[in-house]
Amino acid sequence: MQIPYAKQTALGITAAIVVIAGIVAAWILLPRPQIDAAMQLPASKTLALFQNVNRTTIRPFVSSFPILDGVPLTDSPVSIAILRTQTGGELGWAVLTRTTNADQPFTIRASSSDIQTLLLHVTDPLNRSYTYSQLLPDEPKNPWAYLRFPDIQPSPASPAATLLTISRPASVALMADGLSIRTLASSAESRLESLPAAPKDVFSHPLFIAEMQDLGNVALDASTLLHPDATAVSQSVLRSALASLFGPSISPRYDMVPLLRGPTTLQVAAGTGTHLRVVIEGNTTDRDGSMKLDHLIQLFTNTLTPVTRDVQTFDNKFTFEDVRQDPSLISDATATDGTWTVRTITQTQTHSTLLVATRGGDFVLSNDQAAFEKTIHASSPDFPAMEPAPAGLGLIQSDALSALLTRSIPTVWNDQHIASGTGGYLKWKLSREGQRLTVVIKRI
Repeated sequence: MQIPYAKQTALGITAAIVVIAGIVAAWILLPRPQIDAAMQLPASKTLALFQNVNRTTIRPFVSSFPILDGVPLTDSPVSIAILRTQTGGELGWAVLTRTTNADQPFTIRASSSDIQTLLLHVTDPLNRSYTYSQLLPDEPKNPWAYLRFPDIQPSPASPAATLLTISRPASVALMADGLSIRTLASSAESRLESLPAAPKDVFSHPLFIAEMQDLGNVALDASTLLHPDATAVSQSVLRSALASLFGPSISPRYDMVPLLRGPTTLQVAAGTGTHLRVVIEGNTTDRDGSMKLDHLIQLFTNTLTPVTRDVQTFDNKFTFEDVRQDPSLISDATATDGTWTVRTITQTQTHSTLLVATRGGDFVLSNDQAAFEKTIHASSPDFPAMEPAPAGLGLIQSDALSALLTRSIPTVWNDQHIASGTGGYLKWKLSREGQRLTVVIKRI
């Protein structure tokens, strides 16, 4: 049956209207593009962009980037761009203030005519940059900064310069109780997996806690991001903890790193004097795992002495020292505790003790009986279902850690203070989403 031409035309018009209506409806439902100051800036010339800042919230950035000190600001939020000019390559700034004019969404005030000219014809807007879009913070309405490292570097005297050596772009977002640092992962970091569970609470007042997948590799990779002084700080903390557990001959890099390939938790609390109480909980599934544990146990055993010394004095003039081997001074016992096999090695005179628990590929190492038992008996809570499990967690007791660093490396850490919350702690979390790595640091 043939449809008359007039009806065909009417149907065609109707179909076209339906299609157009569908396109219009879809367009209406699409999210509107964000009005971002990055639209007005050339990606190739923009070295830094500070968003939603005013004369108060810009202060945390000024110590690292002194060029910001001369930027005229009020209490109203603006965006500040640091740019390199076309001629001569000098740095300058531009202040972008939002307007209500859709045709001209920003008014721009520049530090020089060269900067003003640079912004007249932008062919490669920053907001179209893949790197910039990946580094946007989770809360873009808070003050934050896009920093194109290594093209821009912080002042050598700034806190950032004494902590970080960054060779790739990053963003820093400020929060009421801390900050968030986001960067794109290297090939090694992009292999990080999420932690299966939260760390167990085994010390009532921990000095610090670190839990991470493949802690060994992450510790090595961190040396490419940290300033040598910051690396010395982290190594000193780790070495102090491990020396309290295994003795001074321990090498964190060569003795510990090969063992810490799975999810690992390191918890440390203050002990007596410079001695620290330590718990290491981890998992090793390769065939050399038991050999690595045996190596660490041997390091500890080598620090114990099975020797007795008896000094006698004759006629208040002569002394005689009787040195004898006494194997009974070292106790090495193995028992079972539930599903764990527990080995306890103790020097009976000094009471130096290493506790080792193994269960399949799982292991626990400690020098503190109470924390050890709490670790092997406690169950790890699962992360909330709605929150992606992080790749790393940590806790730092600022005053105690500062005191430890001042004692161990005074030339690097000379009685410096770590800012923390009213509870005296800093908490950090490392998350991985695709290629993005985000570290959140909060004061608690």
